[in-house]
Amino acid sequence: MSDGEISNRTSLAHMTFANADEFYSPDLREYMDWNFWAQYSRIECRIPCKVLSYNEETNEVVVQPTIKVLFGLRTKDGNYVATNRPKIKTTVKRNFAGNVGIVLPITEGDVGWIIAADRDTQTYKAQDDLKTIARPASLSLPRYSFGCFEPDIMKKAFTIASEDKKSLSIQSLDGSIKVVIDPNNKEIRLTAPTTIINGDLRVNGKISSTDTITDGTVVLRDHVHMYTQPNSNPNSTSGKPKP
Repeated sequence: MSDGEISNRTSLAHMTFANADEFYSPDLREYMDWNFWAQYSRIECRIPCKVLSYNEETNEVVVQPTIKVLFGLRTKDGNYVATNRPKIKTTVKRNFAGNVGIVLPITEGDVGWIIAADRDTQTYKAQDDLKTIARPASLSLPRYSFGCFEPDIMKKAFTIASEDKKSLSIQSLDGSIKVVIDPNNKEIRLTAPTTIINGDLRVNGKISSTDTITDGTVVLRDHVHMYTQPNSNPNSTSGKPKP
């Protein structure tokens, strides 16, 4: 057998098809193996990608898959021919239920997953009421564009404080800004250089501080009330502060 020939025991999925005449003719098993591989390789399911642009008005994102497509053809160095996958436009997955949710700021360069849907969802996504059952716009099977983009950094690029590891933490990557719900100590910890509350604050319990508390122009730490003795006689000057 010459160097240009390969064994017919080699799966067709690993053959080079540039000079097919130099190969042995595949048997039925090899043909079925190749056919299954070729068909399966076209199934879209889930793949990592990066964000190219995001439209806040429509909640749509354009992403570039970050895994190339491999073909059965080999280059002269023996590697399979690879090419970039096309850009994909789809919607962003948002975790909402009961009219509340967590909104993440999607920006160019973010990474995550493009998740395919089993059927054509174009008609479904275009309708105002998503509770209504929609008719697919085509007979197409799984496509990334029918599904959604799910943000995910996919590797350990964040910092979690030791005291937060058994808690729910909503935080920045470095952990300098965070809201932690700790079920073990039954407390909520808020960490930030500045906390702004828009609206009234009602506290059913004690308020304590390790620093100053300011009420308008009054610093409560330095503010002292003069003692006044209660007196039932409105004309009496007893117990009233001297002018």
